[in-house]
Amino acid sequence: MFTKAFHLFIQNKLFIFLFVAAWLNLPGLIYERFSLDKLLAYHGHNLVPFFLPILYFGILIYLFIASRFYKYESFKISAQHIIIFLAVLGIFSLELLNSALYGFRISLRIIQPIIFLIFFYTLFKGFSLFNSTINKKLLAKYSFYIVGLILFIHMLGFMGLVPHFLSVADTDGRIANLTGSSRLNVVQMNISSYYAVFMLVLIFFCSDQMEIKRRYLFFFFILSIALIFLNQSRGAILLGLAFIFLKIFYFKSNIFIKFLLLIFSLIGLLGLITVFGGSRITDLGDSSGLERILMILYTWNQIQDYPWLGQGAAFENSFRLPGIVPLLIHSFILRYTVAYGIIGTLLFFVIYYVMHKKPTIKALVITYGFLFGIGIFETYVQWWLSILPILFSNEKEKRNT
Repeated sequence: MFTKAFHLFIQNKLFIFLFVAAWLNLPGLIYERFSLDKLLAYHGHNLVPFFLPILYFGILIYLFIASRFYKYESFKISAQHIIIFLAVLGIFSLELLNSALYGFRISLRIIQPIIFLIFFYTLFKGFSLFNSTINKKLLAKYSFYIVGLILFIHMLGFMGLVPHFLSVADTDGRIANLTGSSRLNVVQMNISSYYAVFMLVLIFFCSDQMEIKRRYLFFFFILSIALIFLNQSRGAILLGLAFIFLKIFYFKSNIFIKFLLLIFSLIGLLGLITVFGGSRITDLGDSSGLERILMILYTWNQIQDYPWLGQGAAFENSFRLPGIVPLLIHSFILRYTVAYGIIGTLLFFVIYYVMHKKPTIKALVITYGFLFGIGIFETYVQWWLSILPILFSNEKEKRNT
């Protein structure tokens, strides 16, 4: 019924594209941008119950087709599976314990993103057992294409070609006011900045795996830098600069060349600071900056009161800085620590660590640097953070027999 050519098309093109697109939340971003609210669940931070059931159905079809063409290894429970399971069980146990101690309702609000992060990682690793073409090289290449599409659509928004601005005043300003003192209120402002940083990581450290032409790498490098500054997201700017300097540090050349690259990078940075000198990027004393600093200090005081076990997800969801606009803590690392204490947060870091296979120091610097960089400034855990441990694993790809 199925030819091998058809199977290879489904496996290497359509199916893997859809899978990585779901991993990077491309459908959710499109739904949100074009106000397809009926296709969104939980304000765009998750695709249940609309997209994922279709993906599940596709997985079943895929497994059926793959089993007819390939011999594959039987599933084996490894130490990695046991550690991840026990860590998740430990976090869930902390939720039950806090609910019993403090009388808050049981909530999976914080655990759920971890489950999805593990789900996509485990499923991809399972797919790789069927065929050696499903590997980290393919994952890197498809991630590049999909993130590039996300960034391109975001730039089209700044040009006024797709829905983007959240107020009429911002629409009238467009590009002309991007270097002004106020920040334009646009769709997916912060998260698109971190996609841009992810693109920088792919270009800097995964270009050999992706085998993409240099002109495309250069184009998306410029696009990523431009969007990070157009969005005026200070956390993404700091993280992007950190990876630029890290690339220079690991650049395979002599000290003199590295020194020149560092000088040119600093000159470019000073130029951008001059251009954006009147914007919120350099104004750390604006309302947003002060609000974030006060939020961190207030959250730190709360953590000191309940340092080890926290007080549960329901308490964290109601935890707000008094006297200002009520917002969730703008840091998922701090959110986890408020909910499950130092122990629960460490369990999350353990889960992330065991996703790596024989990581080098460089790999851990990149992956944990990204995790901490986005975790300090962003409210929600992003599923696609589990792509990084695969890309920077040091294991050899297995071939099917």
